[in-house]
Amino acid sequence: MSALPENLQEQVSDYADFLTGKYLAKYSPKKPLKFGMMKGTFVMADDFDAPLDDTPGPSFRL
Repeated sequence: MSALPENLQEQVSDYADFLTGKYLAKYSPKKPLKFGMMKGTFVMADDFDAPLDDTPGPSFRL
């Protein structure tokens, strides 16, 4: 970039700043994430950690 004239270096720098701002606006979280913020949004079965059967289900064909 140092090979460019000073006015073009400034334009490239401004464009890079614009792209950075556009990226951050799109992909930055809108509100800060907090521990427990998803509480109550889904239910886990009571037997979630129970041992599984040894027999494969219908979607597992051997």
